[in-house]
Amino acid sequence: MRGSWLIIVKDFTRRARDPWSLLPILLLPIVIGGIMHLSFGGIERGGMPRAVLLLADEDEGLGSDIFRTALEQEQLADLIEVKEVTAADGRAAIDKGEASGFLVIPAGFTDSLVAGHPIELRLVRNPAQQFLPEIIEESLAIVVFIVAKGALVFEEPLQAIHEAQTGTGTGDFAGQTQEISSLIGDVLAQCEGLLFPPLVTLQIEELAGDSSPDFPISALFFPALIPLSLFFLADLSVRDTIREHNRGTLHRIMTTPTSMLAFLTGKLAGTLLLGVVMFAVLAGLGSLVFKIGWGENLPELLVLVIGYLIAAAGIELMIYGFLKTELSAQTLSTIVVMLMGLVGGSIVPQQFFPPILEKVKYISIAGWVLQGFDKVLWKGATFPGIALELVVLTGCGIVTTLIGSRAMLWKLRRPAG
Repeated sequence: MRGSWLIIVKDFTRRARDPWSLLPILLLPIVIGGIMHLSFGGIERGGMPRAVLLLADEDEGLGSDIFRTALEQEQLADLIEVKEVTAADGRAAIDKGEASGFLVIPAGFTDSLVAGHPIELRLVRNPAQQFLPEIIEESLAIVVFIVAKGALVFEEPLQAIHEAQTGTGTGDFAGQTQEISSLIGDVLAQCEGLLFPPLVTLQIEELAGDSSPDFPISALFFPALIPLSLFFLADLSVRDTIREHNRGTLHRIMTTPTSMLAFLTGKLAGTLLLGVVMFAVLAGLGSLVFKIGWGENLPELLVLVIGYLIAAAGIELMIYGFLKTELSAQTLSTIVVMLMGLVGGSIVPQQFFPPILEKVKYISIAGWVLQGFDKVLWKGATFPGIALELVVLTGCGIVTTLIGSRAMLWKLRRPAG
C-alpha cells in the first residue's frame, strides 16, 4: 500500500513540475466548445431535450380533448412529452422532481368553456430543472391563448358539438350535424370576431426550493466534451507506464520494496485522482467561460466521472498491454478514443442524434456517462436515477481493468524491447 502511495506522489510531483503536458487535454473542451459557440451560437429547437409534462384530465370532455390535441401537434410534441396521470399521482411525481411540470384540467372545463365562463389552469413547475419548465410555460401560454380565442370565435359550433356529444341537444343526429357544419361555416366567414380579455388564463406555481443556476442553451455541448479529455488523460497515464518500462525507470523502481502490482495500482489510483482534479478544473472553466450552472448534483457527476475513468483506464490497459509496440498501441488508442467520443456523443451531443444512433451510443462508455450527465444536468436526477449508468460504467471498468492489468503486468515483467 505504501508503495502505491509513493507512486502517486511521484506522478503528481512530476506533473506539477511540467503542467504544460496536460494543457492540450485541458484546453480541448474549451477550444472546441468556443469554436462551436462562435460558429452556431446556440442549439436549435430540434436539439433540445424534451420537457415532461404530467397532465391530469379531470374533465374528459370536448374542451380537454381540444387542449390535449393542441399539445400533441408536431411542433409542440418535439419539445414536450405529455404523460397522462391522475391528479394525486401527478402531484406526488412533481413533488419528487420526476417531471418538468404538472397541469390539471379541472372538472367542468368544457362546460365553462362552452358557457363562456372564465377558467384558471394552474401549472406546477419543477425548480430543480434548468429551463425545461420554461419551455412548458411558454408553450402552454400559446395553447391557452389559442384555445381561449377559439372558444370565443367558435362559441356556437362548440355549444352544438357539446350538446351532440352529451345528448342534451334537440333533434336527430343528422340534423345536428348539418347545424354544426352551418355554424362553422358562418364563423369561418367572420373570423375577425376575436375578443379580449382572454377567456382562459394560466397561473404558474413554483414549487418551494432553490432555483437551479442558469444553464445557457449554447453551452449544452461543453459537458459532452469532458469525457473526451478524460479519456485522453487515461491514455497519457497508461502510456507513461509503458515509457517508464521502455526507458528502464521501472527497473530502478523494482529495486525498492515496491512490487509490480503496487506500482500499477499506484498508477491507476493516480490516474483517477488526476482525472477528478481535471474534472473539477473543467467544471470551473465551464462556469467561467460558458456560464454553466452545475446545480446541486455535483456528487452524482463526480461518481459518474470516477466510474468512467475506471472504464477508460481499463480499456487503455488492454490496448497497451496486448499490443507489442508503444507506437501501435498509441495509434489504436487514438482511434478508439475518437470513435468512443463520436459514437457516444462527445463530438456531436446526444441531443442531436438521429434515432438510429440512439441505440448505437450504448456501445461506447462515453455514451453511458453522457446519458448520466444528461439526466443529472437537465432533469435533476440523483443517484437512483443514474443507477443503470453507474452499474454499466463500474462493471465495464472492473472487467477491462482486470483483463488489462493482467496483460500489462505480464508485459512489464518482461525485458524492455
